[in-house]
Order: sequence, then C-alpha cells, then structure tokens
Amino acid sequence: MSLVFRVLLMLALAAPAAAATTDRLNRTLPLASGAAVSLRVTNGHVQIATWDRSELAIEIVRRAPDARLLARITPVIDTTPDGVVIAVVQPEGGRDPALRSDVVLRLPATTTLREIDVFEGNIEVGGITAATSARVERGEITMTRVSGAIRAETGMGAIRLERATLSPEGMIRLRTFNGNVTLDLAPRPANARILALSLGGTIASDIPLTRRERWGPRWGEATLGTGEPVISIDVVNGNIAITSGGS
Repeated sequence: MSLVFRVLLMLALAAPAAAATTDRLNRTLPLASGAAVSLRVTNGHVQIATWDRSELAIEIVRRAPDARLLARITPVIDTTPDGVVIAVVQPEGGRDPALRSDVVLRLPATTTLREIDVFEGNIEVGGITAATSARVERGEITMTRVSGAIRAETGMGAIRLERATLSPEGMIRLRTFNGNVTLDLAPRPANARILALSLGGTIASDIPLTRRERWGPRWGEATLGTGEPVISIDVVNGNIAITSGGS
C-alpha cells in the first residue's frame, strides 16, 4: 500500500459522518366545523390535538441522511370541498426507515379524522369528538378523551384509549394482530354491546363479561341497557384490558 493511499484512507476514516438534514414546514388553513382531514405518512410520529380556532395548523418535520433525499418525502397538501388531505409518503411504496416525517396537527374538536395512516411510527390523538379512523402497521396508537365513531388498528403495536366516551350515535372498534389493547371508558356507558376476542392472550374487564376461556380463543361479551352502541375488540396475539368510570 502506497504512502499516499494510506494517508487518503486515514483521512476518509477520520472524517465525521455527514449530519442528517432536517426540514420544517408550517401551514395554517381555514377549516369549517365538521370538516374531514386525512393524513398518510410512511415513517414518523403523528400528534393530533384540538384547539378553539376554526383552522387547521400543520407542522411537518422531515429528516433524511442527505438533503437530496428529502425530495423522496415531499409533503402534499390538498384542499377538498369537505376538508384537507395530507400525504408525506415515499414514492413507489418505498419504506426506507432513514426517511422520517413527524407531523403535528391542531384542529377543531369536531373535525372528522377520516384516514390517519402510518406505516411505521406512533399516532397520538386527543380531544376529537367526531369520527376517528387510525391505522399503523408497525407502531402504537394512543387516543385520549375521544368520542364518536372510533376505529383503531395496528399490525404490530399496542392500542390505548384513555378516558374515552362511548357516544350514543358512535362506536368503538379496536383491532390488532400483535399487541395489547387497553380501553379506559369515562364514564361507564349505560347502554352498550361489548364484544372482546383474543386468540392468544387474556381478557380483563371491570365490566362483568360472559366469558368463554377454557379452550381455544378467549371470548367475552356483555349487553348493557339497550345493547347499543357497539364496542368491538379483536386481538390475535395480545391481551385486552377494559376499565370504566374514570375521570
């Protein structure tokens, strides 16, 4: 090995790695009461909170190993007659974990979250009183003080609802392939039909359930009052915990 080559090699090894590039986008849009918002993200953390303004505030922080790679997660924000559609997804179904997009939304509590979809990351939702539909392939979903028609699904990851309200015209449907589901109801519903199924875990509930647990899948059900609306929980591999009456 020549002396010149050795010097070049030593310089290359000693050079610091290139710092990751971060890009931030902020936008505020008018949003009518009852409007719908959809969001799709390939990799990243999503936080959705409510406020008293009739506006949608969007903050998107993108991270990539190189500035040129930010183009692969270019945000797209489209307004529609009934709301806003946001996407920060990699082209051609790409799922490079080095490309990350963290999104924070602030919006009115009556906003419908039509489709909040993340491939890998976590979703946090707080205070929504309309419909919420959220799905993560790899990651967790946490919802706090939500009501209305609630749907949450993960491929691999826990689902947690804290101080959730079962609305008379709503529903709660929670599904995961691999993860635990925790449902905390506040207040305890007077009317409900509860269906809980775990193929490979346990079911715990402070609402009395009729159970089948001796062989095969664990199954629990209860009818409160009129038997509507419905709470449905399905878990392939994980535990279910239901509590009620919190504040």
